[in-house]
Amino acid sequence: MDIGQVFTFSALGSQFLVGLSRAMILFIVCSGMSFVLGVLRVPNVAHGSLYMIGAFSAFSIASLFGGSSTGFWLALIFAPLVVALVSLIAERALFC
Repeated sequence: MDIGQVFTFSALGSQFLVGLSRAMILFIVCSGMSFVLGVLRVPNVAHGSLYMIGAFSAFSIASLFGGSSTGFWLALIFAPLVVALVSLIAERALFC
């Protein structure tokens, strides 16, 4: 087995894009945590739980459609709405 059979340029490009998208997600989460720590001077990781709720709801919605593109687009639309609803309920329950 030579190296040409294992690694192709399309697979390399695909892995590059996957790594880039995961790095962007980590950057968004870490910059949010850094911003909260810089402004409030209190380490707060509450928005990390909201990212987790969004990821879980997106996965749940997408898996209902068997991995089709319809499930992806519905998850892209409804997962932020689920997170907004959960965060609104949590804020009203904790601070009012």
